[in-house]
Amino acid sequence: MKREYPDPSFERSEWIDLNGKWEFAFDDGDMGRKERWQEKKLPLSINVPFVYQSEKSGIGDKTYHPVIWYAREIELEEIPAEREALLNFTAADHDATVYVNGNAVFFHRGGYTPFTVPVSDYLTSGKNRIAVRCEDRHDTAQCRGKQIWTESNFGCWYTASSGIWGDVWLSFTGKDRIEECMITPDLDDRMAHFEVCYTPAFSGEGTITVELLYNDEHVSTSVFETESYRQFLHVHVKQPHSVDDIHTWAPEHPNLYTALLTLRNREGNVLDEVKTYFGMRKISIHNGKILLNNRPLYQRLILDQGYWEDSLLTPPDDDAFRRDLELIKAMGFNGLRKHQKIESPKFYHLADKLGLIVWAELPSPYSFSSDEIIEVESEMSHIVRHLYNHPSIVTWVPFNESWGIRDVLHDRRQQEFVKGIFHIIKALDPIRLVSGNDGWEMPIHEFAAIHDYDIHDSESYWSKWGNLDELMKHAASHRQLLADCNTYNGEPVILTEYGGVALASQAHDGAWGYRGPAKDEKELIERLQKLMDVIYSDARLAGFCYTQLTDVQQEVNGLLRPDRTPKCDTETFRRIFSPREDR
Repeated sequence: MKREYPDPSFERSEWIDLNGKWEFAFDDGDMGRKERWQEKKLPLSINVPFVYQSEKSGIGDKTYHPVIWYAREIELEEIPAEREALLNFTAADHDATVYVNGNAVFFHRGGYTPFTVPVSDYLTSGKNRIAVRCEDRHDTAQCRGKQIWTESNFGCWYTASSGIWGDVWLSFTGKDRIEECMITPDLDDRMAHFEVCYTPAFSGEGTITVELLYNDEHVSTSVFETESYRQFLHVHVKQPHSVDDIHTWAPEHPNLYTALLTLRNREGNVLDEVKTYFGMRKISIHNGKILLNNRPLYQRLILDQGYWEDSLLTPPDDDAFRRDLELIKAMGFNGLRKHQKIESPKFYHLADKLGLIVWAELPSPYSFSSDEIIEVESEMSHIVRHLYNHPSIVTWVPFNESWGIRDVLHDRRQQEFVKGIFHIIKALDPIRLVSGNDGWEMPIHEFAAIHDYDIHDSESYWSKWGNLDELMKHAASHRQLLADCNTYNGEPVILTEYGGVALASQAHDGAWGYRGPAKDEKELIERLQKLMDVIYSDARLAGFCYTQLTDVQQEVNGLLRPDRTPKCDTETFRRIFSPREDR
């Protein structure tokens, strides 16, 4: 059975799946370029897209190898001169050089961002050899997330994932094509605004057709004369009946509109066809409240690290994302914070379809420097543009707990860094919120995102959280909540990390967690119940994010075990985490 297209937010009909067995080699001496390994048979075999550190790769070597090589042969028919073959990578950590039939054709930097390489000029009829050289060093200026930069795991940092860890595929289209389409829903004016980018060589002489569908039924068709490079298209989203509202996206009703884009030349010949989608939804702050579609939104989130036992960053199979998201919904949450990781587009697509709010978070670097500034700006900007059309994403998190900006409390340079990234995101994406430095020491904020693992009952909570204005001048945990350049003026407050209650039966030598573990399932339930009773009693909060969904390696404070087995039945979790009126 043919797999679903790897990027449902930008889908083409003609494609070849390149996941599976590739040749593989370690290059610890960095001799591959000099010896032209792109043209040679590599000695090992690896199962792409699983990294060599994982068991699913077929290698399972967790030692440090900074340079690695991949290669495989594919057989193709002759590609017509007017057609283009695009080699697509969901993710390759961290630097990737792509070779086709011995030619170096592309270089990409960034371990969590996708890239696409036009390769038809290098392909021949018959056998073709694709090779990839990946370099992933222990550089803490890289956006690493939870990947270690040492020889072994420590604290809440886990086994590294080097090289290709996302889907690889070949898609086919015209030489002139649509390279990007960012769709901005305008709920108040019932419009959808399209920013469409074309290949640089496209003359701009032709038309682009935008057909909107809802539940596979036609809504409207709009035809525009094209412009070169890029253009902005404005499409009215019709109401189904004069008395009905348009179909909005929300967790309770995750309605999606399909957009079919067809690019034609001036003779009317089809150059490219792309299928994408969007949701009519609006996230905003008004009068001290966070609103979704102009109505108050209470966010019940869970922290999700996105790791698996045998496959690390990569899901073990195509159904793993769905299983996780369905469990999250079953346990009473309406969303999640994807912590220190950018996922495959398939993950966000499922969240869009199932109706789950998502906070998308940049994986952190860990040493402030000029290199780090450039890495963060590049990776964050790329991520925002790539994931822009997913309605489930309501918040971007560029920094977490001052990681990589350890002196941001008082250092002006680091403060300006955070403010600059905040404003770049707001310029790129006017339809989402930004948590500038989630947890504490916020140099800038539009809502207050606070981490506090010291809450355990009503007394401990209200003694600290009773006066929010006073709390914001000090620390909820062990660091000041605001940087010295910032003040609190009544903005919404979300408790974005807390809990982390472990089970004693999971606690082992070297295990890491918060406070003492619960001795058994009964105590776990009692402690969670106390936590949630006090959090729901505080009407000032706009939501929460519980730590965390699963145990991950040495970190054992999940509601689920690493294999996704719940530590108590999901209905009990639902009663604990659901709003009190829904119990």
